[in-house]
Amino acid sequence: MKRSILIITYALIIFGMVLGCAKAEPAPVVDSPSVPANKPEAVEPVESEEKPAVVPSSGSKIPLIFSHDSAPDDIAALVYIAKHPNIDIIGVINSYGEQHPARSKDAWQRFLYDVIDYDSAAFGVGAEKGVDPVQNQFPSGWRDGADNFWGLDLPAASGNYTASNGADLIIREASHRFEVISHSRASGVPIHRGACESPHVEHLAGHACHPRPSS
Repeated sequence: MKRSILIITYALIIFGMVLGCAKAEPAPVVDSPSVPANKPEAVEPVESEEKPAVVPSSGSKIPLIFSHDSAPDDIAALVYIAKHPNIDIIGVINSYGEQHPARSKDAWQRFLYDVIDYDSAAFGVGAEKGVDPVQNQFPSGWRDGADNFWGLDLPAASGNYTASNGADLIIREASHRFEVISHSRASGVPIHRGACESPHVEHLAGHACHPRPSS
């Protein structure tokens, strides 16, 4: 009961934060010169082709790895997918962005394991730098908030949690659940830099991580 109250409280706080960010100033009204009205041409409605929703087979769930950068909407998203009956979260990864992945690791593990009570998901930590060589960063105030779980009070850890390298976690889970990519198909496919640093990437991606020859 206490855990459910905590989850509802977090969701209400996050909803308020997102709603506040979504408010915008009304657009100014600009007087335009009068233009003779033209009779609009009749447009026939076009039927859009509806794509069928992805529905898991009977008794199965969709495996999902949740990678996030600790924005407020990421907290709400994790609560949503954790309670979805057709989703199986097999991993949660702290990625570079608003947060410093290693600094916010403990808070996110406590939220995942002690608040949401999702013990079956593995936890990974991504790189401390972005892939973009320009290295644009969020304002320091935003990053401090993300590192501290936006000031939300979390319960103490109920155990000693472990975390693996985020890229290794993705590769490990993908190799267990999906068909391995052949070398010829993977040639030239861009792959996350962290994955290229993994000792397990060669049998999955061939030489996709090696620089392409200049033309």
